[in-house]
Amino acid sequence: MSGQEVTYSTLRFLQSSPESQNTLRTDATQKPRKADGKGIHFKQLESPIFYALLNFSCKLCGHWSCLGVKCYYFVKEFKDWKGCKQMCQSHRSSLLKIDDYDELKFLQSQVCGDIYWIGLSYNGGEGKWKWTDNGTSGIDTKVMGMSPKGGECAFLTTTRIEHIDCSKTFYCICERRMDRLVPALLYGNKNR
Repeated sequence: MSGQEVTYSTLRFLQSSPESQNTLRTDATQKPRKADGKGIHFKQLESPIFYALLNFSCKLCGHWSCLGVKCYYFVKEFKDWKGCKQMCQSHRSSLLKIDDYDELKFLQSQVCGDIYWIGLSYNGGEGKWKWTDNGTSGIDTKVMGMSPKGGECAFLTTTRIEHIDCSKTFYCICERRMDRLVPALLYGNKNR
């Protein structure tokens, strides 16, 4: 390693408070501090990974909003639910899954009176509501207690989560977890 400069970078994914939004920070000149155990340290020698991360972060600035380890892309194009799901996948993200009430409150403050599809739909075969990732959520909405005839998808407004026929056209909210971005860049896994 003679003649090469070594730079250490630390990415921190800090927990947010309801009063403020969190952003992705790089603290290359400061000593490491505790960040709720969510962080990734890597050594950089003119690393293409470092530049890819910087490039991705810059792309986020124009169209994305971040809270905690999640970033949200508010797509202002009318699409049906399936079209929104595909749009999100084309941006290496997924249709929004709301994990808790703090996240719900934040998102409702961002939609500004518009209607957005989210990643919750009714699976008629199983007779239950499912998120696109088949995971669970920390929120319990009245939608999840309803049993529609099928072909129903959920949307978000400033005041509620409701359901309607999936063929209707609304805006889309995509999400990307930043704590999954760095491992994907490091290891080349596009499925994270």
